[in-house]
Amino acid sequence: METKKNIIREEMYSFESQTVTLPLERTDSCLPFFSIIVPLYNKALFIERTINSVLRQSCPQFELIIIDDGSTDTGAQIVADSFDDKRIKLIRKKNGGVSSARNMGMKEAKGEFIYFLDADDTMVFDCLESFDKLIKLYPGYDVYASNFFITKGGEERPFLPSINGEFVILSPYKAIRLGELFLRVGNNVVRKRHAEKFLFDEKICIYEDMDYFLRLIADQVIPFTSKCLYRYSLSNAELSLSNKHIQQTFAYHASIECKLTDKNLIISDNVAITIWSKIRFHKFTDAAKLLWRHKWRLGHLFIAGIYHVQRRR
Repeated sequence: METKKNIIREEMYSFESQTVTLPLERTDSCLPFFSIIVPLYNKALFIERTINSVLRQSCPQFELIIIDDGSTDTGAQIVADSFDDKRIKLIRKKNGGVSSARNMGMKEAKGEFIYFLDADDTMVFDCLESFDKLIKLYPGYDVYASNFFITKGGEERPFLPSINGEFVILSPYKAIRLGELFLRVGNNVVRKRHAEKFLFDEKICIYEDMDYFLRLIADQVIPFTSKCLYRYSLSNAELSLSNKHIQQTFAYHASIECKLTDKNLIISDNVAITIWSKIRFHKFTDAAKLLWRHKWRLGHLFIAGIYHVQRRR
């Protein structure tokens, strides 16, 4: 008897490379193929390690755009003093939040593809080379994604341990809801002409990438590789979520429509996770504000919460 997972895979994925007539990917050999955008705010302890992971890439066709978002520590000075590489561009701006920094980076980017990276995360040495191969295997798409490592307390594990190979995800929202895909800063590249159609919401600095990518993939299918191409620091992320104002979270601004669609369940899941996180860190007022804000969608939140628990067993 065929398992539910196999049936889902048959509906959601294509494992065959595709031959289509398209313009060449590299439109100008004088320009970088990848633009790596790193927002920097008070990450002096991590930024050198992050930059080194970029400069060690086996694919050299990139530019590194670092947007210093009004840091009050020595992070920007470390960038200026420690690295002499023509591919690095340091831009200083008044503090406006991580979303405004990424939006500025997109405006400055010259590459064919945009790669977003946080200042406390790192790239695997063949990250760009692997994305380049995936683009050649499945040419013409706007978004390409990968698996990634989660690191915490000196240990690391793949986010998706049971998925292998390269394939095209035909239903990205469904794959995300089922826990077989997660789009976040660091595990994807986006064609610039598609990325610039959207902007990060500058009111949001927690799960702002979820908000951005949920809008970005609305009409997309996504080539995917199961290789882990970057390392995501979970400890730093958990601390950030607990310290931010509730009005800065995606969950606060999210709109949950009155339909049980994959996208609405993804958003409901995020709201439920944010509420639980606030309770966990004894931010009960924030949790109550979120519950009240989404009071007409408590059914969605209950379904999402039950599914979230079952999926992680």
